[in-house]
Amino acid sequence: MRDAIADVVKQTLGLTAVIKVTGTADDTRIQGVDENKTVFIDAHLRTAIPELAGEFGMMNLPLLRGLLDFASYRTEKAKFSVKRKVVGESQVETVEQFEFRDGTGAGADFRCMNPDRVPDQAEIKNIPWDITVTPDKSKIAEFQQIASLYAEVDKNFGAKTENGNLLFFFGDDNSSTHRASMVFASEIGAPLNAGLQWSAAQFLQVLKLAGSEGRIRISARGVLCVESETAFGSYKYYLRASR
Repeated sequence: MRDAIADVVKQTLGLTAVIKVTGTADDTRIQGVDENKTVFIDAHLRTAIPELAGEFGMMNLPLLRGLLDFASYRTEKAKFSVKRKVVGESQVETVEQFEFRDGTGAGADFRCMNPDRVPDQAEIKNIPWDITVTPDKSKIAEFQQIASLYAEVDKNFGAKTENGNLLFFFGDDNSSTHRASMVFASEIGAPLNAGLQWSAAQFLQVLKLAGSEGRIRISARGVLCVESETAFGSYKYYLRASR
């Protein structure tokens, strides 16, 4: 359980301030959204965790990561547990706090959020994906280098298909600004017209979390999704186009 929670923190830290957890007997679901509503997270743990049943929220994720990594709470005599409580008129049981104890019994408590304080989450369903690719590590590195070079010129990047290639580009061919493009993937069957742009920084942050096995989907409706698999869960990161 502790390792699964640590995985959730690792895969969401820096993308959203609050994580919503919805646990049932069959599933533990993780959701999050950034304050600008441009990044949406939807994940499911591989194995449902009974101790996380109910609805609750987690904020102050850097603090939680620090407690999970704290040396005194990782010894053989240390203990990690979940304290639960009953909330609301309906008397629903949920998570109150995570409890960390060292070998002496001293420790720290990480408080979770009541379900009524957790922000509403978007339900993303039935998106018609036009392009699906699993990029090479070399292409991710190339994009990272170009994005770094053009960070002061254009913080967003666009995507389009041309001659069967998926191009990522900075700048506009019809303007006088600096511009650059690269082939991110080849042998693309579906067309994608220019006009949509996403935050390069957010995309790179998600790619870093996804690693070399991440799969990318793009919809002409303005949504880009990065899918990632870890030892503990399946994560989907949806990026909404800025224009």
